[in-house]
Amino acid sequence: MDEVFQHSVNLDKRTFYRDNLLPSRPLPSIHQTVEKYLDSCKAVLSEDEYEKTKEVCENFKQDEALAIQMQLVQKAVKKRNWLEDWWMDNAYLKLRQPIMYYYFAGPGPYLHTRWPFEENSQLLRSSIVLHNVMQVWMALKSEVFPQHKSGEKGYMSMNQFRYLFNSDRIPKLGKDEIYNSFKTSSEGKSPSHIVVFFRNKIYKVQGVNSETGKILTPPEFYKVLSEIKHNAPLQYGESISALTCLERNTWAKARQYMIELSDLNKKNLQEISDALICFCLDESRPQSYQELYQHGLTGPCSNRWNDKSFNYTCTANGGFIATCDHSPCEAMVQVVFTQFSDRLMKLTVKEFPWPWKTDVKVDFAEELVFKLDDKLHDYIREGLTEYNKFAGNLDVQMTKFDKFGKESLKKLKIHPDGFVQTCLQLTYMRIHGKPAPTYETATTRGFYNGRTETCRTCTPELVAFCTAMISGSSDLCTLFRKAHDKYVWLMNECKEARGCDRHLLGIALQALESGEPMPALFSDPGFTKSGGGGNFVISSSFTGYFDSTGGVAPMVEDGYGCFYCINTDRMFLTTSTWKSSKISNGKLFMEELHKSLLDVYKILINEKLSKL
Repeated sequence: MDEVFQHSVNLDKRTFYRDNLLPSRPLPSIHQTVEKYLDSCKAVLSEDEYEKTKEVCENFKQDEALAIQMQLVQKAVKKRNWLEDWWMDNAYLKLRQPIMYYYFAGPGPYLHTRWPFEENSQLLRSSIVLHNVMQVWMALKSEVFPQHKSGEKGYMSMNQFRYLFNSDRIPKLGKDEIYNSFKTSSEGKSPSHIVVFFRNKIYKVQGVNSETGKILTPPEFYKVLSEIKHNAPLQYGESISALTCLERNTWAKARQYMIELSDLNKKNLQEISDALICFCLDESRPQSYQELYQHGLTGPCSNRWNDKSFNYTCTANGGFIATCDHSPCEAMVQVVFTQFSDRLMKLTVKEFPWPWKTDVKVDFAEELVFKLDDKLHDYIREGLTEYNKFAGNLDVQMTKFDKFGKESLKKLKIHPDGFVQTCLQLTYMRIHGKPAPTYETATTRGFYNGRTETCRTCTPELVAFCTAMISGSSDLCTLFRKAHDKYVWLMNECKEARGCDRHLLGIALQALESGEPMPALFSDPGFTKSGGGGNFVISSSFTGYFDSTGGVAPMVEDGYGCFYCINTDRMFLTTSTWKSSKISNGKLFMEELHKSLLDVYKILINEKLSKL
């Protein structure tokens, strides 16, 4: 572990040390926000629609938003992150839909880096991975997990990493709550157990050996997991976790009823909330990366706890997939965990070569048995119905694109992420004949407790390039460079918290809070048509320059969820669509995306060759 995490660090190098030293989240000016908003509208609205929206925005800028902006200025003076609580409440905790519509899932990189699917590998691999989970947890507790920097610009908030472990979303009427029992070593003790699911039964497994006081080794985890798997009856247990698939108010009522019915239920629910993670020994056997990804988003709901910030599944043939509640942290936290886990795995395999001794002393797993009655069984059936409706309607596609990657694009002086965003828009316009309002996640972790901003990547410059590509016009390279440079500028603006969507959300919420009239901008058709209010036709996220990606469901009925990672010489691309849509087509989109990547790359290569 010392080869990945430093054994000890100076105070200023500790994981969370710099969080309170980061600058406060800035508040953009009305002018900055309206300018970016109108630019995004121009890309997707007709000329008549745009002129009407422009008129609405002028009144917004000159009159309607002025008093509200002054109230926001005062709020930003008093609070280091004026958006933080509003965002958590309105983007997550107040939503009443079942949680599956917002959680994210992603396969680990192990399948294509070291562990292809293999029968009889589940217990061995699970034991190694759980040992690595405990190592990362210890590194965070000890604050030797490295701080993140953004190039040379400075440090980034690590606050979300506090919610990777020991976290749970508790359903409440009207608004849920985030429960978190993680503490650093200097702050106190944290629960150290893991909850394991097998055949719908739930077990508490100690992550720290009660005799040695050390985290369980792979051989010790192996012994515990073997006992669970080999001693479990063939009959499946109750689908308790289907309750987490209920509409949130319904789940809140069911959970309260469970607690009132039995103190044992209350204790078991607390054990799940306190657990580092929920880990599932699954009996499925996916045969491809796509099937594994599909399983993470739509696999059996009875073997995971959807409210947990971290569910980890190992399939019967040794594939790994994480399924996580989005509320307390972004997928970036999971991606970083996976990256470090992969590095730790190399060391673990060397330190604990197979075969292992099985005569180790370890605490037995404790089954968590709930008291149920007819009313709770009805709730469980309702949860299963909700989940099956979701799972049966979601289609996902995942492929590896291996013609080129980051290295080739950077040689062409192209931002790899901007290149893929260009190709996403080109693909959509080729299929549907019009541009799509597009969301891409931009991180704002350079600020105190920063999370994200929306980068509206469908710009007039990008639409001009895609239109020229489709019509076969000349001067494509010039149009591409204009679109590319606009993307780079816009993404940097959003990382500096100077996007338009979070500011507009703040204005709307401040108007509601203070009783000010709601500005007409929010009822203008251009607001929804440009993606406002969660109506982006393409919702996308770049998960980094390594082999770990995943995704979520699309934002809208006829939309696409598009997620990708870009490695040195390849990319992994995923899309999600709703089967009920008569417009979107995930399989066709993925096929056309491959063509777009090659077509745009060819233009850039030809440009380079013409200059030789």
